[in-house]
Amino acid sequence: MVEFLQKKLGHEKLILLKIFSYSCMNCLRSFAFIRKINDKYRKYGLITVIVHPPEWKFEKKKSNVLCALKKYNIRIPIIIDRNKKVIEKLGIDFWPAQILLKTNFPPLIERWKFRCGKTKAKPMKGKNAKPINGTFVKIAYKHIGEGNYKELENKIIKLLKINPDKVFKKVFRKEPSYSKFPSVYCGKRKNGKIKLLGQKIKLKFNVIYTDKNWIQRQEYIKSVADKASLEIASKGRIINFVAESLLQKKIKVDVKVNNYIKTIMVGKPRLYTLIELKSSKLNKLRLISDPNLAIYSFSFQ
Repeated sequence: MVEFLQKKLGHEKLILLKIFSYSCMNCLRSFAFIRKINDKYRKYGLITVIVHPPEWKFEKKKSNVLCALKKYNIRIPIIIDRNKKVIEKLGIDFWPAQILLKTNFPPLIERWKFRCGKTKAKPMKGKNAKPINGTFVKIAYKHIGEGNYKELENKIIKLLKINPDKVFKKVFRKEPSYSKFPSVYCGKRKNGKIKLLGQKIKLKFNVIYTDKNWIQRQEYIKSVADKASLEIASKGRIINFVAESLLQKKIKVDVKVNNYIKTIMVGKPRLYTLIELKSSKLNKLRLISDPNLAIYSFSFQ
């Protein structure tokens, strides 16, 4: 990776940093739009680099990240920011995020991670010029969260000095639309709300209702007995969860929404799609699991 960055990142470059973690549904959805931008503008000189900070401890493992890149067919170079040093320098504490960097000196990004090179660069002018390890980089664009893809594309066109003609087609004629449902977290670190499941109880969104066969840890809830059951109020047409088997084998999970029932097998830590529905109305999701399932969060599309 160092050799690739040294080869690609030279003088007068426009770099698109995509802040992304592989188990984040919003990140994966956002990346689909960034992939289109990269495919369109890399021939004009745009360099796209993923910065991968961990949301969960398992995302610090290089093998897990590389496995996810293969699964999602991601071929863009990546910096595994396991200690979050890169995003701290960028002032980022929430993702997905998109940042455009304008540089006018020899390779920068590898110095963030590998601290190599002592070349002093000529400072760039402007209020957005930021010192990075004794050098300067201009942050030309910054957006936290999903969206603003059309604005990002227009900024790239301007900075790359592309003169669109009648034949030129932009990636986005209008801003893409997407659902905006909050995630539901399970562990103590993210203030997961856990209540005991009862026979006559009205489910509230953002609360996880479990039987006595679950325990709450810092990052996840863990099933500790056969047929451990939980229920949540769900939104959206597609329901996902971030989960893993804490054993060396896959764990069976039965999924029920209304009258629809299916079974999935959970293995490595990642985002799993539980069910796809025809409507996005509020539903009741029920899971029944074997022991040693860890669930980190639920997300909805």
